[in-house]
Amino acid sequence: EPALMASPIQQVVENTDVMRRIREEEIEETEQLLESLGSFDGTGDIDIFLLKFEYMSRHVQLTEAEQYVYLLQSLCGAADRVLDGMTKEQQNYAALAERLRQRFRSHMSPEQARLELQTRRQQETETLQELAGDIQHLTVLCAPEVSYEIRERYLGLPAFVEALIDDRLR
Repeated sequence: EPALMASPIQQVVENTDVMRRIREEEIEETEQLLESLGSFDGTGDIDIFLLKFEYMSRHVQLTEAEQYVYLLQSLCGAADRVLDGMTKEQQNYAALAERLRQRFRSHMSPEQARLELQTRRQQETETLQELAGDIQHLTVLCAPEVSYEIRERYLGLPAFVEALIDDRLR
């Protein structure tokens, strides 16, 4: 017996169901990925938090409106208070990220961070991971507007190598 062909309406309904299931899976994946980032309560490094948030946002291809919503969801504690006094025009990702930076960014100037980066040396008890994390933080303070790849290649890597106390690792 020949297989019955689905009517055009049935095909549309089936395609719609498939697309809905795909979208639900994408939303779930996005939420899991952003949950792994954790929340920001104002005590950590805002530049590193936003850098990770933006990488993850690009990876899952969030719109700016979606970035705003997910960033709002990730705020807690003192960081929640940056919402006070925000106008309707300021309720977007770029404005919220800038407000967070203004409120929670380190008070070290780019020049101070550059000097610290140039003179940074690994401590006897400091692990390579700790050293790398501190150098990454300093590179963000030195040049927050520069892309991650450029910062790492031209600031971070040379500073990391220079900071190593074990000459065999250089």
